Amino acid sequence: MNGLLIAIARFDTFINQWVIALRSDWLTWLMLRITSLGSAGGIIAVGLGGVAACCYFHKTVESVMLMLTVLGAFGISEGLKSLLQRARPPLPWLGPATGFSFPSGHSLVSMTLYGFLAYLVWRELRPSLRRRTLITVLIMLPALIGVSRIYLGVHYPSDVLGGWMLALLWTEICVTAMKYLNFQVYKRKGLN
Repeated sequence: MNGLLIAIARFDTFINQWVIALRSDWLTWLMLRITSLGSAGGIIAVGLGGVAACCYFHKTVESVMLMLTVLGAFGISEGLKSLLQRARPPLPWLGPATGFSFPSGHSLVSMTLYGFLAYLVWRELRPSLRRRTLITVLIMLPALIGVSRIYLGVHYPSDVLGGWMLALLWTEICVTAMKYLNFQVYKRKGLN
């Protein structure tokens, strides 16, 4: 276990030193804008937009599962932070942060939200340039949000990677639950 912690610390230090060398005024400005897309306000706005789109297209199960998926991601993030209590990287930070460091809530919740939306786009839209573009954007956003957290110095790289891995697992669980619920709804409709 001690060897693993040493390896993680070395990885974090290597990536942090590399990222710090890239800092500049214009890049800091950009990273602050990107990180805001993973803040609670950004997540709520995009999440509500996704729920509204699902409701517009009469996708009730999808709208409920989207809300539960995002709320669950918030819960997982806060629960693990309280349990593990990993301190954040040392000051100075270039952006806002509160609480403990692992996992990165911005990374976990944004990957969950945008990943779930990417799945819905993949499932609902026919293969087209529009579908490929939307999915690419929805995948790139949480990647950029995670990088922004490292760049701003508020998270270790392992916090971000851990958040992404937890998000992928949680999103897979929620997508599977949504498929099951949809199957039950369609089965019930077929019996009426």
